[in-house]
Amino acid sequence: MAHSTPDQVENFGDAWRVTTAAGAFVIALVTDFRIDAQYLRWRAAREVVEGRLEAIGQGADLESVRHSMNTYIATERAATERLIREQLPSIPGPWVFWLAPALVEAFLTRRHNERHPDDERQFKIPVERPALPGRKPRNNGDDIVRNVNWFYRATVKLPADSVTALGDEYAATVRRNNDARSVIQNGIDQARSLLDVVSTHVTIEPSL
Repeated sequence: MAHSTPDQVENFGDAWRVTTAAGAFVIALVTDFRIDAQYLRWRAAREVVEGRLEAIGQGADLESVRHSMNTYIATERAATERLIREQLPSIPGPWVFWLAPALVEAFLTRRHNERHPDDERQFKIPVERPALPGRKPRNNGDDIVRNVNWFYRATVKLPADSVTALGDEYAATVRRNNDARSVIQNGIDQARSLLDVVSTHVTIEPSL
């Protein structure tokens, strides 16, 4: 995988980069006010359905209840896909198919943590394990997470942060005086490239 313009996952190191980018993007999105509103709707609807299925389950076989829950999961995934397309139009269409179930997984993690503050879980997307080992990115992928956050802030967030503003912020952080806009733009481009690969190499399985 070329570092700046990846187009496939060839080894474990590549898979690690791609899933790190995917996880960072989902985490950035759950802070977005549009996604936060969707979470509140999702939580209320999910709890109603789970309550109904629990009551039904007392007199029904487990397979029937599981089928009903799977049907509902498909419905809530479709609703999340629709929200992304309608309210976050800057997100490329092919990304929606992995983002929707990933966001539902993030919602499940958030609800668990709200219910069990002493047993908090971290949201993450599992790393695929291709046959070739490859090498993990330096600094445990911190640069990837940073670049994904820049991508979110410059292209998805409302109001968006300009590349100039992000460059000034970065320059102040690393104490440099020269123009940092090219660093920001390169980081955004790398994040977009990594997230493009997710569509064909990452599968998010729905949870019950």
